[in-house]
Amino acid sequence: MQVLTRRDSTRPGPTAFLYKSGGTTRLWFEVRSIDNEQVVHINSAALSATTWYHFVIGFGIKKDANGNPIGGAFFLAQDGGSKSYSGTVGFVVHQGSWHFRIGQAVNGNGPNDGGINFLDGKLNQLAFWSRELTNAEISLLYNSGKGVSTRSRLSDGSKAC
Repeated sequence: MQVLTRRDSTRPGPTAFLYKSGGTTRLWFEVRSIDNEQVVHINSAALSATTWYHFVIGFGIKKDANGNPIGGAFFLAQDGGSKSYSGTVGFVVHQGSWHFRIGQAVNGNGPNDGGINFLDGKLNQLAFWSRELTNAEISLLYNSGKGVSTRSRLSDGSKAC
């Protein structure tokens, strides 16, 4: 089921969707190259249908064990935890060309590749930031599961777009 997408069947932009494999549901985020030949993805820990989750998905600089930058990568943070990075992105990312969709994808754009693919659930306080959030900021926004208003400002004065 689609969560967020900016893609169509021939121009696949970034996509987040819920998928189930072997009885386990996860959030999957993928980005494809402009020629649609390469893909980088990252997925969450197992999810329960009866639990609310807090996710932060973005693009940042992956670092090695010594803190040295090794390349741009997508990340996912779940429930205020630290960011987990995908493999580094060594290609031009396709931005997609159709409308940005929340909770819906059109024919051929979902994990089942057919029909209209709606999110069968709820989203709350979707926010966009114009920069990579730090692990401390992600934890602050999660607020031990209580959340904070996306209108709140972070320590540098920035707020959600």
